[in-house]
Amino acid sequence: MYSPTDRKHGPIKRKRAPGGGGAILLLAGGAAFTTLLSIFGPTIFLVEQHHSQSKDVRVGLESLSKVVRVADLKHEEIFRLTIKSCLPTQNPKCKQYIPPTSGKDEDPIQRVALVAPPGDISSILMNQLERIQHQHTNLQNKTESDIEVFATSHVPPYGYGKTHGWTKIVRLVPRALVLEVVDALQSSLLSSDSHMDLTLDDLKAALRQILRFHCRLSHVAAHTALLSIPLVDLIANSANVSRHIQDFLVSRDVGRMKGGDDDGVENADDDSGSVSATQEFYGSQMLTYIQSVAHVDVLKVLDEVLIEEMNLSRNMTVWPCLSFWAAGEREDPSKLTRFTQNIAKELSPECSDPFVSCFVPRDICEASGNGVCKGHKR
Repeated sequence: MYSPTDRKHGPIKRKRAPGGGGAILLLAGGAAFTTLLSIFGPTIFLVEQHHSQSKDVRVGLESLSKVVRVADLKHEEIFRLTIKSCLPTQNPKCKQYIPPTSGKDEDPIQRVALVAPPGDISSILMNQLERIQHQHTNLQNKTESDIEVFATSHVPPYGYGKTHGWTKIVRLVPRALVLEVVDALQSSLLSSDSHMDLTLDDLKAALRQILRFHCRLSHVAAHTALLSIPLVDLIANSANVSRHIQDFLVSRDVGRMKGGDDDGVENADDDSGSVSATQEFYGSQMLTYIQSVAHVDVLKVLDEVLIEEMNLSRNMTVWPCLSFWAAGEREDPSKLTRFTQNIAKELSPECSDPFVSCFVPRDICEASGNGVCKGHKR
């Protein structure tokens, strides 16, 4: 991949906690008890190991009915209706800024950003983008590509191409929305943490942050080339998604790419479904544990947060979008735990990037971790 050395590129990885709450323990007692242990962690039901195996199985079966699956929120469609793309072939207002080169003999390079919250899900799409980029380079018979593809979790600052330095943006749209939320929270855990360190307030704050992330991208989609790709489409029909990506990134080569050796693109990522399933599994662990300790219907609570956030943002049309650093509870929005602070930091504009220019006060406040931003719109 062709990228400057001063930026971290590639899929946004998370730190997995070795031996944490996500470990699957293969113990006697049947599949139900094993699954239960994988959800709640090894410390909850092993205290009384002297009890009979049948009692362990009975406890496991009773608790399994309370498992929370990663699923659409009741009013999630309201969020989906706000998702937009900005395609230059359909709208001349979708600009494609190409940064100037340092030398007159250098070819201009398109900078294509996969913008996604921290987590593992984005790796599915990043693999496809890199395949298409490399194939495009091979078709040109060049050693270096005129397209730079990279992944980042930082939203672009407000303004046009010269402020964010990107030619095009690719966004992965989650299904369910909660999947992106739990993936981001999982990425905030250190090796010594587990999902049992998270609270209901963490979950609610992370949902607000993810919604505000998409609010920012909805704003930039008004003027910068942006392709939104639903996760379900990427998994169900990766070949068709690849063709859409080709049209968006390297449309002038589409005919030749289809006529050549395109196995690397058409077959895309055979692991895409398993990556998504793995994240859903970890998400179910997290949701189930939080529901068990908070004694609430966790998906119903998140749906209420979704409705509130959509009302506050007027379906993501309010400018500027609400702060990542003020995503806490209404009594004190700036009160975040270290987990949601980490997410806020990863989502905020990266004003120190040499390609980026932050001049809107909200961006400067976000980059410095100031969710109040006194004297400016919140």
